[in-house]
Amino acid sequence: MINESESVKSLRNELFVKRKYDKNSLPVNDHNQAVNVSIWIRILKIVDLDIKTQILTLNAYMDLYWTDEGLRWNPSDFGGQTQLIVSSDLIWKPDIGFTNSPNAFRYDQQIRESTAIVYSSGGVDWMPQTMINTYCMTDLKNYPSDRQTCEILVESTNESRFVDLQSLHSIYDHGQLSTYVSKSKLRFENQEWNVVNVESKSE
Repeated sequence: MINESESVKSLRNELFVKRKYDKNSLPVNDHNQAVNVSIWIRILKIVDLDIKTQILTLNAYMDLYWTDEGLRWNPSDFGGQTQLIVSSDLIWKPDIGFTNSPNAFRYDQQIRESTAIVYSSGGVDWMPQTMINTYCMTDLKNYPSDRQTCEILVESTNESRFVDLQSLHSIYDHGQLSTYVSKSKLRFENQEWNVVNVESKSE
């Protein structure tokens, strides 16, 4: 068992006890201001592409980053501590859903709780794992050499007026997909399909 240092314990107490942090409140001082959330999806594996139901199932990580103004601190006050690992159920998180999913959901129903990294600047980096199910209209005219284009549409469900989702260019873009796969030894492919390109954009 690893014991936390006194500076880390003091920092946790400052953030979550003394300040009475409220994870249900938007992480901005001015609630007329939107929370900018950067997001990209790291595909781990194609679980299935069901031709009959037109449903794509992926095992993936979602990498989300935002700034929480209630979680800022001066590192010099806490032994030079510049970051803190916390359980994600302690902090505010964007209410994320996939709008082209056959079963619309919120993150607390499908996205697993995990740890998040909080930085002294207030930056929060959260990378939960999830199973993504989305509709993908397939075209088999060129079978067995067919290529399918599938979209994953992400938006903030209940807080759309207050959350501005921005797409991060994933490390798969710009021809780096094969390089990343070989270095990470992750299985993008299954017995029938493999990922040849990933692009992301914000609208």
